[in-house]
Amino acid sequence: MNHLEQLLARRSSSNPTLIVTDGIFSMDGDIAPLRDMALLAERYGAAVYVDDAHGTGILGETGRGTLEHCHVESRVPYHMGTLSKAIGSAGGYLSGSAEFIAYLVNTCRAFTYTTAPTPGSAAAATAALRIIRQEPERRARLWRNRDRLAQGLRDLGFRLASSESPILPIIVGDPDRAMNFARTLLTLGVYAPAIRPPTVPASTSRIRLTITADHTDEHIDQALAALAQAGRALNMI
Repeated sequence: MNHLEQLLARRSSSNPTLIVTDGIFSMDGDIAPLRDMALLAERYGAAVYVDDAHGTGILGETGRGTLEHCHVESRVPYHMGTLSKAIGSAGGYLSGSAEFIAYLVNTCRAFTYTTAPTPGSAAAATAALRIIRQEPERRARLWRNRDRLAQGLRDLGFRLASSESPILPIIVGDPDRAMNFARTLLTLGVYAPAIRPPTVPASTSRIRLTITADHTDEHIDQALAALAQAGRALNMI
């Protein structure tokens, strides 16, 4: 945030400025400090644009995402996300003022030749949004599963990134070692791909785990057993 403020202070106040950020960062699973960003945007006459692909349906009292979680829904004018993760359909959404949406419809090159969502995709997304609103117990189960898996990984001695979400990256470091870890896990019945540079910084290759509400305690115990066996075989724990 200190660097962001330096950049905002250095620019000409006559230049329209957009602060663009993820809500949940996909590789570490940490949450953007949106309250601090909103405060700086207001102080320096900028605006915040949040890509909440990994937060929609997951965070917030009613599942509305990172903006609700950080209590900045009224302070962030541009909000986008996907319908293909927690919502389980296809496509995406972007919300903003009518003027902003009209501008994008008429000038966004990637959108110009994009076809409309299929009726099935639209119906599936609508049904998922209804479930998110009406069945908060799914979200509660997700967070219970997340805490169970995270604690199990810590108890085994794995080094985790500073995640605050259901994305739980095990930091391995060396890319070849991460690939060997992923291959060993697959032989044990756990699909957990290795993430390597340039997707992540050098020396931070990782196994990126994502838990869901539909995983059972038995699934989590099976995964932890496989992770423990693979970790010991590769002298990681």
